[in-house]
Amino acid sequence: ARERVDLPDQAPKGMPDRPFNEFRPALLKGFGHDNQGRSVVDEFMPAEFQDWMHHSYDAAVATADEYVGEIMSKLAELNLSEETIIVFTSDHGEELFEHGHLAHGQSLHEELVRVPLIFAGPGIPEGARTSKLISNRHIAPTLAKFGGVELSDIPDPRDLSVPSELASEAVITSTHQGWWNGQYRIPIYGITTDEWSLHWAPRGAPWAEKPEPWLLYTADVGEEVGRGS
Repeated sequence: ARERVDLPDQAPKGMPDRPFNEFRPALLKGFGHDNQGRSVVDEFMPAEFQDWMHHSYDAAVATADEYVGEIMSKLAELNLSEETIIVFTSDHGEELFEHGHLAHGQSLHEELVRVPLIFAGPGIPEGARTSKLISNRHIAPTLAKFGGVELSDIPDPRDLSVPSELASEAVITSTHQGWWNGQYRIPIYGITTDEWSLHWAPRGAPWAEKPEPWLLYTADVGEEVGRGS
């Protein structure tokens, strides 16, 4: 996997043995932001360290891809490909310094809540794609349909297996390990539509102020421009 992503054999000089474990706590303590909440991670960490961690993460993804390939090959070898529904997804993404942090759980930005979702197998249109906004909470009722059962306790089940019939929906997100203006381990709730994304931290506060804060992003790439407090 290292060769697929051009990960050098040697880490940059001075890089800790476990950089994710060392740098993430420091960033959660606020070392990646100034006193107005602006990211200063480039001042905190050398660019070569950041590049190494990006490539390391890419190598981890490439390794997972290779193992998925092995599973698919084994299904074909056992003649089970046409009897198996495959779902490839993730429960979260990873932040690699986009908003001054590292890893996941601390916010609801796009790099953390936008994840891959692939269905494959009998009864699923091959090669069909959609850009509609959907939630992975509908994976369970979709799989239940293929099993010939219905999850009656789900109030609004959706079938994700036919992309052409899907409509965008507002997606709800949340974390209880949120970081907001220097405060950590507080809940943050979010709702995203095709046009905007709202983040709200009821126990958070703006820098040196008291009112309950929120951030509203329009559909700008990277959620770099927000209105809020």
